[in-house]
Amino acid sequence: MLQPTRTCFALAAGSLVLGLVGTGVAVADENPPRTAPGHAVVLDDDDDWEEDEDGDEWGDEEDGLEEDGNGEHHGKPGNHHRYVIGKVVSKGPLNIRSRPTTHSEVVEKVYPNEKVKIRCKTRGETVAGNDLWYRLPEDDGWIAARYVKNLSPVKWCH
Repeated sequence: MLQPTRTCFALAAGSLVLGLVGTGVAVADENPPRTAPGHAVVLDDDDDWEEDEDGDEWGDEEDGLEEDGNGEHHGKPGNHHRYVIGKVVSKGPLNIRSRPTTHSEVVEKVYPNEKVKIRCKTRGETVAGNDLWYRLPEDDGWIAARYVKNLSPVKWCH
């Protein structure tokens, strides 16, 4: 006996949906390896870069702080900073500026594919449609976020 066309289409569509859902579940992995595509690259341990529980990259810099052997840091308060890293995606050298504007002094340059430490972000002069600027550590200056791919979320400057 022949089945109605509608029933055949419904069964085919249901099988397709179940097949796709099943494939998605089979491919998902709760803890992908560190070398998985799309997973942030972590600098070596000498640079104090780590990953937090969410897989975000961050680094700690203890300016003036000393470790007491128990993992505790002592020194001037307020000198313990947390950073994320970004990758320069400009086509040529990218200027590091003294303020978040292209009219301020160029204090240094970074180059394509170079990784930079980012302390925080703020709004400044719009560069190629993006008004965000990243603050580099140690008062090294500002770089236009338009040309830097942050590898994890960047907090706002206070």
